[in-house]
Amino acid sequence: MLPLEPDEVVINVNNNNDKEENTIVNENVEEENTKEMIIKTVVASVVDDMIRKLIEKAKLPSVSDAAKTLQGLRLAKRKLLRQRKKRERGLHNLVLRNMKQQNVQKRGMTIREIFEHKNQNSKKPDFDML
Repeated sequence: MLPLEPDEVVINVNNNNDKEENTIVNENVEEENTKEMIIKTVVASVVDDMIRKLIEKAKLPSVSDAAKTLQGLRLAKRKLLRQRKKRERGLHNLVLRNMKQQNVQKRGMTIREIFEHKNQNSKKPDFDML
């Protein structure tokens, strides 16, 4: 017998067993073809899925989505700045209130008057005198 290509079908010259050998060889070739087809389709589907995923990752968002995102970011920034300003104003007012409570001063007071005024405010009441 001559060496054959893998796709060729073997045909015997003997007339007795022609049908049996041809069917066996044909079945083997058909099984190999179906296996190859299955492998090709599975590999092709997996490769197609991978390509589709890469395309979806690389796809840029639409202009309307980008505009909505930008608007949301601007609103969030504005809100954070307002909250920061409110916190700073609250701290500033708290410091001013504490300063007013501790140092009741008038404009033009001398240092001696300031200390005398503090000493007058810090005196404790004498309950024995009552």
